Amino acid sequence: MDTYLAELKRALAPLNPDEQSEVLAYYSEYLQDAQLKTYDECVKELGSSRSLARKILADYSIRTSDEEWETETGSGSGAKRVRHQVSSVWRMIVLIGLAILSSPVTIPVIILAITTLIALAGVAGAMVLTLAVLVVAALLVAVVMIVAGAGVILTTPFTGLFYIGAGLIIIGGFMMGLPVLEWAVMLIIRGVSKVVKRLYRKIRRPEKEGTHHEKNV
Repeated sequence: MDTYLAELKRALAPLNPDEQSEVLAYYSEYLQDAQLKTYDECVKELGSSRSLARKILADYSIRTSDEEWETETGSGSGAKRVRHQVSSVWRMIVLIGLAILSSPVTIPVIILAITTLIALAGVAGAMVLTLAVLVVAALLVAVVMIVAGAGVILTTPFTGLFYIGAGLIIIGGFMMGLPVLEWAVMLIIRGVSKVVKRLYRKIRRPEKEGTHHEKNV
């Protein structure tokens, strides 16, 4: 039992010390109550320490994501918060994918689930990238117009002022539209997050109905 718990602790390295202690205390008590003393008995009851750790990490990533969306705190605001949420959702997708691979479900279900996760990640990434490209393109056009206007303002003042003004309007519109852009990106991320969580819970439900020993986080 001690060897199994030691392996589980190493596999749970991404969790903070308090979370690790919580999980290990739960499973230590469970194994003692079940009178499972040997390593093989623990594996037979709970599965390998690696597969169990993957499920626990996926559950914790989902709980952390839920708490962040509920409190709307994230990691600051603006671009920093968007980067944090993108990183958080991507990490959750990876952990859920690993957990699904460790789940006792049929190969077709695993293939379908992993394919869906990859597709969701790809679609979300493409949408966010498209928004980023549009923003960069608009700013480049604005800079080019301002530079062009500055270059001809002495020879053709009205044309120069027109180009400079148009460039400044684009930049001003971009600055005013930043909250809308952030909202759009966060909406995409939140939608992907919900679909991924729903998929994982749907796959895990039949498994949990057949067992009662997994840590509920």
